[in-house]
Amino acid sequence: MTSMNEQQLGELGWSDLSLRSIAWTNEGRDLVLAVRFGSPPRGYSGSDATLTCSWASDLRIDMKFGERVGGHPVTWDVTFKQVDGRWSIDFDFASTGHVSLWCNDIEIVER
Repeated sequence: MTSMNEQQLGELGWSDLSLRSIAWTNEGRDLVLAVRFGSPPRGYSGSDATLTCSWASDLRIDMKFGERVGGHPVTWDVTFKQVDGRWSIDFDFASTGHVSLWCNDIEIVER
């Protein structure tokens, strides 16, 4: 899926999403987040997907895991806002922390 609007992104069900990995691609221009939805979103056959954020900037990762706590962080909520043609994305991992960034476009691909 590409060129989704805020409403369409919000309808995918972003709570209980596991963040599996974060990687820079395209010479560091794009950010790719591998995720696993708690349950497959409507219109998807599986739970695994990649979220590619093109021309990503202002990445902030603030996460803290307690002693002997591991695994993939799980979201409480994710917000998407379009401002002046760019996307602001904020992943809220409740007591674990936040990941936020800005990008020009978002592409979600099932895996």
